[in-house]
Amino acid sequence: MPKIRSQTKPSTPRICIIASRPEYQRAAALAASTYIVQGNPQVVVLVPEGERISEGLKQSWKKHGFTVARFPFVKGRADNFVALLKCQAFGWVARNLSPEEIAAFVDADTCCLKRVELPTATRGKVLRGSVAIAPDICDRHFGNYQNPWYLPAGERLTYVNTGVMFVSRQSLPFLRCISRLSHEAKAFIGDMQDQTVINFALGRSFPSGLVLLNQKFNRITGRSKDSVILHFAGGAGLLGQQDRNHDHRKACETVLMNT
Repeated sequence: MPKIRSQTKPSTPRICIIASRPEYQRAAALAASTYIVQGNPQVVVLVPEGERISEGLKQSWKKHGFTVARFPFVKGRADNFVALLKCQAFGWVARNLSPEEIAAFVDADTCCLKRVELPTATRGKVLRGSVAIAPDICDRHFGNYQNPWYLPAGERLTYVNTGVMFVSRQSLPFLRCISRLSHEAKAFIGDMQDQTVINFALGRSFPSGLVLLNQKFNRITGRSKDSVILHFAGGAGLLGQQDRNHDHRKACETVLMNT
């Protein structure tokens, strides 16, 4: 299995899609192919060590030329699997980046419409250790102070959707923090696992470490002419059982047919 290789001062971020279990691998195969055909030269689908790679993912990687790589994964609470999986993958990738390289973590249920290029100012901040994420479509901070992920008003930042997140090697202090939080969680984190942990860590420990992205990089509802990435949130995990899955597949197939 090919490993991630860093490049010196790449012009575009390394696109990384984390995919565990068949339904996510299937969605990731479609998504990764759209990033490739839109001119993103470095696209990798990350599968945890020990997990079988589906035939569909193998066929797509051979056809479109993205990379599939394995990363080490240490299991914990079964009900917090997603947070553990993603937070460990984030850190593993960041440790393998060059100091001038940026990784864009995009969910398997995304679809690329244009080459992904950050504004110069945003890129500079990420290379100094910030993380760049777009606001979510609504504020999902917990209102119950007894919830372990509750943040008081003074610690709440703009609530972000972590389906698209840009990081660098210099972001490792933040990534280590969220990995630790996901491992130390003593109860079920909730349905939006990595997103819950990331929003909590930003507000509690890294309030100056967030750069807000234009929502064109993570377009969840509708689309506009400037949209770069469409995000069919929830469209991978329930593959075949809901409209968002159908819409994701259709959008990706349209891009692949017309590009």
